[in-house]
Amino acid sequence: MKPASTTSKQFYDIAGFLNVFGCVDRTKITIIAPRVNEHVYVCRKGFHMLNVQGIRDAKLHFIGVVAKNPGSSHDAFIWYDCSVYSYMAQRATNDNGWLLDDSKYPLSPFLMTSVLNATSSADYCYNKRHTQDQK
Repeated sequence: MKPASTTSKQFYDIAGFLNVFGCVDRTKITIIAPRVNEHVYVCRKGFHMLNVQGIRDAKLHFIGVVAKNPGSSHDAFIWYDCSVYSYMAQRATNDNGWLLDDSKYPLSPFLMTSVLNATSSADYCYNKRHTQDQK
């Protein structure tokens, strides 16, 4: 991973968040049905796919990718099974920085998520900054 100071400053410049070094997101990649264990690659929408997770820095460069899970894998399973999660969970009390993610995962000592049911102006402001694009 890149030194936290450079990446952290870039995230701060974009959205005002301190000590952030990456954003986690997932995407679905459509594939041709495999011959072995075909059924596990079928997603809930009924087509064959890989469920891919990526972590990007402030310049949108990938700093971590997990591209091994079939379409039936739940996003949370992929997150909890990846090496970045294990690394961060073991060091959560050492204040090694934050990752940003949407509201699909619970808030943790190293993962800041958007507010699912925003009700206050502070929640709306936080969510807007949380999804802020590069300027």
